[in-house]
Amino acid sequence: MDALKVNTRDPWIIYEVLSKLDHETQMLWSQEQSDVPTWDEFKVTQDNPQSVSEDQKKPAVLSSFLPSNKSANGEIHRSILKTACVRILDSQQNVHVCRALLDFGSEISVMTTELCQRLRLKLQKSPYTQVEGFQGQVSSLKHQVNAILIPQEGTQISLQCQVSQKISTNLPTSQINPRDVRVPTGFVLADSEWHVSRPIDLLIGAAHEDEIMLDEVYKMGPGIPSLRNTVFGWVVCGKWQPNGAQSADTPPVCHTISLKTIDETLRKFWELEELSEECPQTVEYREVEELYSSTTKRSENGQYNVRLPLKGNFGELGSNRKRASRQMNFLERRFSQNPQLYKEYSNIFEEYLSLGIIERVPLIELQAKSYYMTHHCVVRENASSTKVRIVFNCGSVSETGISLNDVIKVGPVVQPELIEILWRFRRFPIALSCDIVKMYLQVQLNEDHRDLQRFLWRTSPSEPIMDYRFKTLCFGNAASPYLATKTLIKLAEDEGESYPRAAEVLRNNFYVDDCLLSVETTKEAIEVQKDLISLLGKAQMKLSKWQSNSPTVLQTLQEGNTEAKEVSISDGCVKALGLMWNPSNDTFSFQVDTMVENLVPTKRNILRVVARIYDLLGLLAPITINAKLILQNLWKNEIDWDTEVEGDILREWKKFIASLQHIPSMRISRWTSKNENVCEEQLHMFSDASNLA
Repeated sequence: MDALKVNTRDPWIIYEVLSKLDHETQMLWSQEQSDVPTWDEFKVTQDNPQSVSEDQKKPAVLSSFLPSNKSANGEIHRSILKTACVRILDSQQNVHVCRALLDFGSEISVMTTELCQRLRLKLQKSPYTQVEGFQGQVSSLKHQVNAILIPQEGTQISLQCQVSQKISTNLPTSQINPRDVRVPTGFVLADSEWHVSRPIDLLIGAAHEDEIMLDEVYKMGPGIPSLRNTVFGWVVCGKWQPNGAQSADTPPVCHTISLKTIDETLRKFWELEELSEECPQTVEYREVEELYSSTTKRSENGQYNVRLPLKGNFGELGSNRKRASRQMNFLERRFSQNPQLYKEYSNIFEEYLSLGIIERVPLIELQAKSYYMTHHCVVRENASSTKVRIVFNCGSVSETGISLNDVIKVGPVVQPELIEILWRFRRFPIALSCDIVKMYLQVQLNEDHRDLQRFLWRTSPSEPIMDYRFKTLCFGNAASPYLATKTLIKLAEDEGESYPRAAEVLRNNFYVDDCLLSVETTKEAIEVQKDLISLLGKAQMKLSKWQSNSPTVLQTLQEGNTEAKEVSISDGCVKALGLMWNPSNDTFSFQVDTMVENLVPTKRNILRVVARIYDLLGLLAPITINAKLILQNLWKNEIDWDTEVEGDILREWKKFIASLQHIPSMRISRWTSKNENVCEEQLHMFSDASNLA
């Protein structure tokens, strides 16, 4: 009993029972228990009680701190790791809360078996046979899962997690007195109990650092950790000098994890791309489709009126007006530094009011069940039209810990694949492109659901903050893409008899609000153009940003359609669903960073350069295939991320860099043929048996 540092006979009873169990069950029990010695430690004491060292009496992983340093006067300095309570979706899209360690020294993300079972996520075979930790400690992995995190601000974060029985001991192991680290009021912490020793359910690795970490840092003073802002809230982290010696004897821990085998996602980069299979129709998707069909109506002016597909947990949605008010104050501080931005922001809301897109919430309805969207702006200096866009965040959590997007069914994808639209765009000699003006804002939202899209605004800090709400769909609502795209299909069904060719275009040539199509003759292009304008006008939608390789087509735009802006074909390149298209010579070109000769040729920099080349159609495959082979060799040879390559790999990399210089001058015809009198079309496919590509 003295050797085990226990004063009861309970361990003997427990171990006597454990001895009857299989080895795996014994291991599971040992990993879950941190307050008594492990099974192996107990067996050592039976044979030789004096052989138990002080280190063996401690758990293998003991602290939430990185290695400590002693100053000249003997003071202990430690670093507190970042922890956050994050919301994560289960297999049925329900929201759960788990405790995560933000460890950006790890190349992978890890989830505990317990959390995986609680979320009922589907296990997949892990592509990694081993991972390597501190001082080369190797662990085996068998399974991985895909998970989705819901941040307080911004879009969802997709994780690919390796599954492990345990990630760490409770963090922090030593309780921290919050009086020693006083967090100022006004900061919403991602982990309000960061100082309390609790289990870690999830480790989030380096791949997601840019998605999670924000720029704001608040330093609380010397010898005290800092506050760093994240999409989950503020985290306490950094160097800390504890008072007294309460944790001076606690060994440090390092959670750094590196991959030992080829990463599956990067292996796919050099494998031949495959077309995605059709998404299976789930029960939830069928429910969303049925709801749309049974509840969607049209107003007198032809606009469609839709309902949000709410989940069964809608009643759990709480109020978040206080959070929206705090965000409003933050915005106004930003505007005080940029009056011009404030003016442009205000002009957008004034336009929305004048167009009937938004409205003030009547005083008698202020107490109705509601949800307030926070909002911020995105400034796009290179945009051809709107430079400032207001983005609404329906993922902002309410006082109950869930957001509007948590209680909304997203709906299935009902638009064509992007590559299908691009293929159709290349089929015929006459090309057209355009987009729908403010597409989401042209679909009305049912009055019963408008209070779920409230927001706060005022035109001057001297005025009271007012409550507004959208009368239409808006950006940020998880269901808006489905509802808006489905409405285009519904419009094609309702009015297709009068405009059959335009209805076909709505079904097959629109990617959200962007349209790309090609036709055989100028006459057909003019007819399709006029029919599209008329068809979309039935739902009060307008088209703009017209482009064509035919001057005749552009000149036929209806004079009264002020939103359909004529564009000269000599205006250079325009973006066509990510591709650079020059209507004047009807060719595709590519933008690549050719100033890479001075980059140190490491695996990290090589991957960065290659990943920036956008080539959905595979037109640059003769060049990019060489880069994929280089990456393959980097992983096969287990070259570290920041080690300079040499030998054959370096020579191949220099050849690839040289080939990049020619890409900006390359021009590839949009039209796949040069014969206008095509009698028959055939699709030919070929393959080879290369051992490399």
